[in-house]
Amino acid sequence: MTKYPIINATPQPPTQLLTIDDIFPKPNEPPQLEVLRNHLFGEGRLTEKAALKIIEETAAILRSENNLIELEAPITGSL
Repeated sequence: MTKYPIINATPQPPTQLLTIDDIFPKPNEPPQLEVLRNHLFGEGRLTEKAALKIIEETAAILRSENNLIELEAPITGSL
């Protein structure tokens, strides 16, 4: 006897790779995050070009944002 319920069927992961056109259907517009999220939660995969585009666009956003706080010395205490 098992203490976990028996699951008779689990959904199959998506068989098609998600492409740039699936994620970014219109140029210069934000990605379809719900499409990407659902695909990844279902253990789907991306094409290499789609993954690289996501990484490049994310890196550009992070580079453009201020992510460092300049503080005057002395600084004491636990940070």
